[in-house]
Amino acid sequence: MNFFSFYKYLTEKNSKKIGFIFFNLGIFFLSSALPLSILFLIISISITIYHNKQYFFKDKWNISLLITSILMITSCIYNFLRNDYIKLSELQNYSLWIDLFNWIPLFIAFFGFQEYLKTKKQRFIFANSLIFGSVPVFISCAMQKWFGVYGPLEFFNSLIVWYQDPPSQHGGGLTGLFSNPNYTGFWLAVIWPFILFLFNKSDRNIFKRSFFLFLLIFSIFFIFQTNSRNAILSLLVSLQLIFTIKVLFVILIILIASYFLLNFYLPMTVISFSGVFDFLPRIEIWTKTLFFIKSRPIFGWGGATFPMIYLLFNGSRDAQHSHNISLQLAYSYGIPVALILTATIFLLFFKSYRKIISRNQNLNIDKVWLTSAITIIIYQSTDITYYDGKISILIWALLGGLKCILEDIK
Repeated sequence: MNFFSFYKYLTEKNSKKIGFIFFNLGIFFLSSALPLSILFLIISISITIYHNKQYFFKDKWNISLLITSILMITSCIYNFLRNDYIKLSELQNYSLWIDLFNWIPLFIAFFGFQEYLKTKKQRFIFANSLIFGSVPVFISCAMQKWFGVYGPLEFFNSLIVWYQDPPSQHGGGLTGLFSNPNYTGFWLAVIWPFILFLFNKSDRNIFKRSFFLFLLIFSIFFIFQTNSRNAILSLLVSLQLIFTIKVLFVILIILIASYFLLNFYLPMTVISFSGVFDFLPRIEIWTKTLFFIKSRPIFGWGGATFPMIYLLFNGSRDAQHSHNISLQLAYSYGIPVALILTATIFLLFFKSYRKIISRNQNLNIDKVWLTSAITIIIYQSTDITYYDGKISILIWALLGGLKCILEDIK
């Protein structure tokens, strides 16, 4: 079978089943083998576009993202052509265009993913693909924590890299296969509600129940090991959304006891007031970012320019980003882009939250989905993990699922 016959086969009506398989394979390999995951996801998205392209412009959410894309491209053209911009000799102008790949392809993915997340059954299968595909994250964290295995570990001629940085490089935080403990914390905070849901659904299968209980305990344990305050906050917020106060109190007691037994000391660094002082540098960064935005409110400064511009204007420390995704969008592409995209996502959260919570159901896939998605808001408000490819893809898959839930619940 040559390429053209294979493509023809993929674009036939029954190819949606093939697309669904490729989509879940992409989710399965997302945490551990990003290039392979992207390949599977591109195929699945292509199938969706082939079959559903006529519906793209009928969806108001897509129109919002289309307008955002046009404004982003306009911003890139504007900043690329500015004479004073070129005077920054160390700044390579192509980075402006590369940064667009963090956004526009994922806007398309948001549309493409929805074909495979329409029903509760499809979202249940997604949860399984995500959790079983995240097992390498647990393995990599365990290798770091208890066996001192550090990386980078490279596979297939460095196509796939597990970073495995020593915790000493990140203030003692565990990274696992990610390059930063905050990325690891985000991933674990997102997946643990799905693990809880699958644990609850496997009450008649002792093997599955034991497996998910194992993952549930160690997901929480490794969240604390990352030293990520956002991950811990996400965990506490998720617990409150899922459980009643009485059940929540019992769970917290169990969590503290489990952490003490597994680690032999209480997480004093987590509950220490030093976290307040660690927050002060971010206030400085936000203040300077607002100054940058005021200087170029319409078209911004261009994507991927923040570290250099920050130092250029006498920043007292290195800063790779603004530590707030809305501020980052306004800085990079202008206030209109930030307002449209932020409003679109918050509206999606608001509408889906109101419908899911109003049904007052017990633990179910849609409630768990919303709980996991809230981690996006918590993290991207005071830090930016979005620019890791694995995380940005997961974010837009969760957003696509929220949109499907919004349409699925009547």
